[in-house]
Amino acid sequence: MAASKLFGPLDRLAERAETLAGAWAARARASTTIGRERALLRLCGVGGLDAAGRPLAWSVVDRYLAGHRNRLGSGVLLPFSMALVEYDLQPQRLALDISSGAVDLGMEAELLRESDRRAVAEEAARELALTALERIDANRTARRELLGVLGDPARPWIGTTLADPEIDEAIGAAGRALDAGADLVQVAVPIGRELADRLRDAGLEAPVWRPREGEGVTDAADHAPTGSQRALTALRHHLDQIAAQRRNYVRLAAVPAALGGPELAVVAAFERVDVADSDVMTEIVGGRVAPERALADHAFAHMLMARAGVMVSLSAGPLVVAPDMARGLPSDAATRAGRALALQALSVAIARGNGLPPEQLLVGAMPSWIVGEPQPAARAAAEVAVRRTL
Repeated sequence: MAASKLFGPLDRLAERAETLAGAWAARARASTTIGRERALLRLCGVGGLDAAGRPLAWSVVDRYLAGHRNRLGSGVLLPFSMALVEYDLQPQRLALDISSGAVDLGMEAELLRESDRRAVAEEAARELALTALERIDANRTARRELLGVLGDPARPWIGTTLADPEIDEAIGAAGRALDAGADLVQVAVPIGRELADRLRDAGLEAPVWRPREGEGVTDAADHAPTGSQRALTALRHHLDQIAAQRRNYVRLAAVPAALGGPELAVVAAFERVDVADSDVMTEIVGGRVAPERALADHAFAHMLMARAGVMVSLSAGPLVVAPDMARGLPSDAATRAGRALALQALSVAIARGNGLPPEQLLVGAMPSWIVGEPQPAARAAAEVAVRRTL
């Protein structure tokens, strides 16, 4: 039987997704968010923690916007670049001075009103951007060359998630997984300060990482949460060593928490992460992030990862039951499956509209929640078949 008769007009679903994505994409790409501003500082070379143990990029943006939320629209990059010129400092040193209160970016923002000063700041920002792009392009080239030398494991890749919270444990677990035949290891990125604060404000517990204590731990500075940038650097190096020994490239994947997409994109580009989750519709539905924020965050992340050659993983669609709860009537399995498929099609259209080519998209074949449905095995086969056709 022809696919169009068996599965229905899936082309209409794809067309509607493309239309919606096109209507939303331009505004999202032109907008900024707190997450995007933090990511821009990371691109400039700002990393690590401030003197109070807070993420440094978060601290700089927080100080600049404190009491002046209207500053977000014009961004932090030009005032930061202006301060680099005025104080003749490196980005990391300047960021530390801003976080401590020694430098006020509000004063630098005022200098931008003068056309000659603004031109100087724009040139400094351009140089920072070029330096970041050179690093990103170098990593993309390194991946391509390593794949050429070591070879690429045939698909399907066998992957595993490293559940160990600290990098020293995760490195050991990664070695064992690769010895057992894994081609890819995945880590979860710790939640950011913004999400942690939101959870606490909502009266919920924020799962913030703390270094372990006890026997065998000599220096807490040697430990880092597995998904942090410092840890990903160490893990990437370890995986490359194992790949050289076994003559097959090993991929590294990362999954961010809600609101963490832009910063993960920078880390992925800088540390040669090969696969990253960046599913805007799942973040809106499952992460309860405002659509405008999620769309703008993921537009930035997608554009950067397209440049870096990072593969973007999209889920098979979230479970949507809010309309049923509002009506007080349960939906049937076909309705739940249809909603997931439609949202997945929209996520794919948005990612492609943001510049990701098809070869950099990994599209989920089966919703994770299907195990709770009636006759899960049969429904799983149907889900996979529909998505292959679509």
